[in-house]
Amino acid sequence: MDRPDAPHADPDPARAAARPRVSTRIRPGVRRWAVLAAVLALALAVRLPLAPHPGFEPDVAINKGWATSGARLGLARSYVEQVGDTMLPNYPPLGLAAFVAVGHVEERLPPADARGAWPSFQVLIKLPAIAFDLATAVLLALVVGRLASPRAGLAAALLHALHPAVLYDSAVWGQVDSIFTFFSLASLSALALGRGALAPPLLALAVLAKPQGLILGPLVVFALLRRASRRSHATRRSARRCCASTRARSTSTQR
Repeated sequence: MDRPDAPHADPDPARAAARPRVSTRIRPGVRRWAVLAAVLALALAVRLPLAPHPGFEPDVAINKGWATSGARLGLARSYVEQVGDTMLPNYPPLGLAAFVAVGHVEERLPPADARGAWPSFQVLIKLPAIAFDLATAVLLALVVGRLASPRAGLAAALLHALHPAVLYDSAVWGQVDSIFTFFSLASLSALALGRGALAPPLLALAVLAKPQGLILGPLVVFALLRRASRRSHATRRSARRCCASTRARSTSTQR
C-alpha cells in the first residue's frame, strides 16, 4: 500500500519540463566578493595577534602622545603644545588625525587596568593603519581586476594583505604609511582607469597623510597634460574634418 505523502512523478512531461529549475551555481561576482572577504578576514586574523607587540617603542610612544594630546587639546593646538614631554608633531593633518581619532576612543574607554588587554592603547593606536591595509587590498582587487582579470585582482589583494613589510609597518610598528599608500594608489588608479579628474584630489589626500606623496606629483601632472594634449589633437582633427566636409558640401551645392 502506497504512503499518502510519498512523492510521485508528474505524469505530464511537458508540464514537468516547464517548471522553473533552481540553480545551485554561485555567480562569479558573488564568488569573487566571497574570496575577497576571506582574504580580508585572513589579513585581519594575522594582524590582530601582532598588534600588542611593542614594535619600535620610541615611535609607538610618540604616536600615543600625539593621540592623547590631540584628543585633549584639539588637533590644531596639538601642533604647538603637547601633553607631557612628547615632541611636537611632524605629520600633516590627515596622518595626525588618525592618531587623534584613536586618542578620542582611548579617552572614552575605561582605564586600562579595568578593561584588560583588549582593546589596549597599544592595539588601538595601530588600528587606523591596519584598516587602511585592508582598504588597499580591496582597492587592488577592484583596480587590478578591472585592468587585468578578477583572478589577478584577488591575487594582488592577497599578496598585499600578507606581505611581510606591510604587516610589520602597520601591525607591529604602528605607522600610518598605509594611509599614504591607499590614497597614492587611488590617485594612480584614477589615471589608469581614465578618471583623471580624481587623481589630483586623491594625491592631495596622500600628501596630507605623509609628505612623501609629493613624489608622485610630477607623474600625475605629466599624465594629465599628456591626456589633455591628446584630447586637444583629437578635437582639432575632428574640427578639420568637419570643415572639410562643410566645404565639400558647399562646393557641390554651388555646382
